[in-house]
Amino acid sequence: MTNVDDLASLAVETARKNGAEYADFRFVHRIEEKISIDTGRVDEVSSIGSTGYAVRVLKKGKWGFSSSPVLSRSGVLETVGKALEVAEGSSFLANRSVKLSPMPPIDAEYRTPIEKNPFEIPIATKIDYLMEIYKVASKYSDVSGFEVFTHFVKEERHFYSSEHRKIYQEIFQSGSGMTITVSKSRGNRGVRSYPATASGQYETAGWELVEGLDMVGNLEKTIDEAKALASASEPPRGVMDLVIDGPLVSLIIHESIAHALELDRVMGAEVSFSGMSYATVDKLNKLRIGSDLVNFVVDAK
Repeated sequence: MTNVDDLASLAVETARKNGAEYADFRFVHRIEEKISIDTGRVDEVSSIGSTGYAVRVLKKGKWGFSSSPVLSRSGVLETVGKALEVAEGSSFLANRSVKLSPMPPIDAEYRTPIEKNPFEIPIATKIDYLMEIYKVASKYSDVSGFEVFTHFVKEERHFYSSEHRKIYQEIFQSGSGMTITVSKSRGNRGVRSYPATASGQYETAGWELVEGLDMVGNLEKTIDEAKALASASEPPRGVMDLVIDGPLVSLIIHESIAHALELDRVMGAEVSFSGMSYATVDKLNKLRIGSDLVNFVVDAK
């Protein structure tokens, strides 16, 4: 039994029959492909896929959740049972009951608008495309290192709920970029990436993103920037005024303030990985960051 509609109906109906006031089912199928070239050598070609689903229930005003990759009737029933157990266990700990606002039924879908499906282009064609960029870059004598990559993800997402809400999404994410190293001597080199950073440019788009970056057309400029870095003199030392461009200011704010305000770090969930945050809960509405002349605004638009 692998039909998503049938799996979803079974999950939601079983949860409702066992006392859940609300239930939803999320199914995700993901495929991912990475290709990278390192100075004329194919460094990575990988293609992976994963499929799984999650069941969320609200029983006695408490949430329960469970997930599984087992696409069968028995797998779904077991997952629903675990979600119900979690909800029942939560009822002994939580003080408040969750009450959902009523939502109207919906049946909708969304697909990323793309021009060229990257997964329909042969891997050999994509490797040849990246190799051609390297061949042009290798003609510049100062280039000692060159990396270029593509990265594609496709996710199919299904959502169903006991409120008769059915949503399908097909999301494409594409990324690409290059990094160039220019060496003047063993200890004196410059590294520059295009576009923007070594992590590349990502958009909800298709293969057209890679073509639109025009990496060949931006090679000379990127190499010149790397040369300038390799030839730059040591910066002066002392106290002085600095003029900082936008991307660097954004990075500084993100690393020093935005990270500290992420709830997983504030609540200690990342203490074993990244440490604690100085913006702890006891400092809510009390912590002061910067002078009266500084304003920070969160705007995700």
